[in-house]
Amino acid sequence: MDIQQWAEKYQLSADELRILEYMKRHHANVRDTGIRDLAKATYSSPGFIIKLAKKIGLSGYSELVFLMADTDT
Repeated sequence: MDIQQWAEKYQLSADELRILEYMKRHHANVRDTGIRDLAKATYSSPGFIIKLAKKIGLSGYSELVFLMADTDT
């Protein structure tokens, strides 16, 4: 998965990119990270993260977590 391709395809904002990049850097631990913890770590909100997941065509946070956890760095 290439985050930059998603950025172009879905017109992601800098904040949305920051969340995806954080998840990619921490992909080994992302399955153990709750949405509130991720929001706190990325200075965002749980609702913002859910909107991001839906914007890129996923059903929600759980699907985003599994996608990012399976990503190799």
